[in-house]
Parts: sequence; structure tokens; C-alpha cells
Amino acid sequence: RIMADHHDQHPRHVFDYYCVLDFEATCENPNPEGYEHEIIEFPVVLVEAKSLEVKDTIQIYVKPTNKPELSDFCKKLTGIQQKQVDGGVSLPDALDQIHRWLRSHSLVHEDYKNHVNKKRKILSNKGDYKYKFVFVTDGPWDLSRFLHKECQRKSISKARYYDLWVNLRYLFCDYYQIQRSNIEKMLSHYKLEFEGSPHSGLDDSKNIARIAIELAKDGCLLDINDGIRRKSRSRIKPKNRDKQRVKSPSEEKIREEGQSDTRETVERGGEGNNNQKETKQDSVVHALKSHIADIEMRMKHIKKGGGNPNKNKKKKNALYKKLKELRSALDKAEGEIGMSDHQQQEQQEQQQQLESSDLETKMMAPSNQYAILADI
Repeated sequence: RIMADHHDQHPRHVFDYYCVLDFEATCENPNPEGYEHEIIEFPVVLVEAKSLEVKDTIQIYVKPTNKPELSDFCKKLTGIQQKQVDGGVSLPDALDQIHRWLRSHSLVHEDYKNHVNKKRKILSNKGDYKYKFVFVTDGPWDLSRFLHKECQRKSISKARYYDLWVNLRYLFCDYYQIQRSNIEKMLSHYKLEFEGSPHSGLDDSKNIARIAIELAKDGCLLDINDGIRRKSRSRIKPKNRDKQRVKSPSEEKIREEGQSDTRETVERGGEGNNNQKETKQDSVVHALKSHIADIEMRMKHIKKGGGNPNKNKKKKNALYKKLKELRSALDKAEGEIGMSDHQQQEQQEQQQQLESSDLETKMMAPSNQYAILADI
């Protein structure tokens, strides 16, 4: 009852809208080694999170540049004809059209160029993601393998909201504790059939949207769980940096002062680091609480649903074990945060006493030596 009241006050959705997409790209049978796919269909289905209804769709045909002519296998598989891609737009124009379509639904409020080079924010449980919508895909391939790689090859700038998304297949398998799945299997789980033509980008997107709606109705939180993994920039090592040029005396003085300031902050106990630790611990506690709430919802779903009793029992035992571990981790994290200022002050006083005792032993060392010499 407490959980139900909590979910009534806090709806089980992070975003206002879900933009479901499934690209179609050039292909051959078989694809040669190192084959570079190019997007030829760019569809998006807009789902409102509150009502879980499809509000709008868009479909854009994109003209490939490396291999303008489609293979017979590609035309037969996707149902896209040569005249459709010949009359299509370039990939940068398609990205601009999608952005203007998002803007027409008040999901973005600026021109496309202003969304290209902005620093991205990764979503945390406090909801500091920059946009009110998120893309939903069937797996990681559409946005990482197709769009991201093609934009890299052709030096095309894309908005940052393409860098993070909901991997619906992974979320589905994790929620129902299933090893592998695809669109047909996910639909059959809800006793639904595929509507439209398979490998049609718009039809695939519509069916993925149906799966996302059913998954949300079942109590699953559709949240970001996948994204572009960017490599960290290579930095010059301190030794090599020192060898590049000779520093002036003023720079050496500034460097020494900075090192002394660093030593002082370390000796004082690193107050800034303690504040950072506290904020990190708070975020860990918040994440653990949300994860525990999700597992409790899963256990509630298993109790309600039918199916094989043995499988349900195994799932329930696994979830109970995971829940127990998370609760113990939560108690530990809350205990670390709950340390009072008085205890921290006592620890600092003990440390100061130890330092003072070390100084006394050092001061007593010469007198001890003189006493030994007198005895001799």
C-alpha cells in the first residue's frame, strides 16, 4: 500500500515523451568485410509517457552518397525502392528535419546548431537530463553503429540528444529475467502480433513503441541505460611536459606555491574531498533506493501473474537475494552518511594527539642520547 501511494504521487516515468526509432540502412547479401552502412530511412514514433499513446510519426528517406544504387537484396528486404531514396534528402538535412519536428512538439527550443556542440549531461536519479524526451531503440545498433559511425565517417555534426537512449531489448530482458529476445518474441510475450511489414523502418518503430507501452504498463521504468562510449583524450605525461620547454623562474615559484597549498589542504584533512564524498554517498543512496523499488515492483508483478510456478519461484528467489544484498548495501551507505560531526571531530582530535606524540618523541631523542653518553 505504501509503494502504491508512492507511485501515485510520483508517476513511473522520467521523461515526458519517448521517441522510438528504427533505421533502415544499405546492405548486401552477404555484407563484404568492412562494409559501411548508410541510413536510407529515418522514422520516429512519438509516444507520450503520461497517457502511453502514440501522438505523431515522421518518416524521412535519406539518399546514400557512397553507394547511391541500392542492391536487389536491400530493396527486397526493406521494401524501399530506388526512386524513394533518389528523391530523399541528405543525412544532415534529415537531422535538421527531425530537430524541427521535435521543436514543433515543444521538445527542443533552439535551432539545431545550438544543440550540436553543447556539453552533454548524463541522467542521474535526480533527473538532471537536459531534455524532456529520450530516444528508444531495439538494441544499441541504430544510434551507435549506424548514425554515430556514419556521422564520424562523413564529418557530420549531430545533436547531443542522440548520444544517450533507452535500449528496450536489454531493458525487457533484464525486467523479465530473459536471456535473449527480439521484436517478435517481445510481442508474443504480450500475446501481440507484428503489424505491418518487417524491416520497414516505420512499421518496426511502431511495433517497438507497442512493446515500450506494454512494458511501461507492467511497471517498468523506461530510463536511459545505453549510450555512446567516448574515449578519453590522451594527455601528455608530466615528465614529457617538463621536457617540452624550460620554465621561467616565476612559473617555478607559482608551481611551488601551488604544491605548498596542496600540502596544507591535505594536512587539514581535505575538507573539499569530504564534501565530494558526501554528495557521492547521497547519490549512491538515492540510486539504491530506486533500484530496490524496481525490484519490489517486479516481485509484485510475479505474485500477480500466472505462468510456470517453478520458474516464478526461481525468479522470486533470485530477486529476493538481490533485494537482500541491495538493502544491506543501503544500510551500509546510510551508516556512512549518518556519521555525526562530533565523531568526525573526535577522529581529528585523535589524529592531532598522535601527531603531537610523534613530535614529543622526536624532541626527546637528543636528550636520551646525552644520558647514554653520561652513563658510559
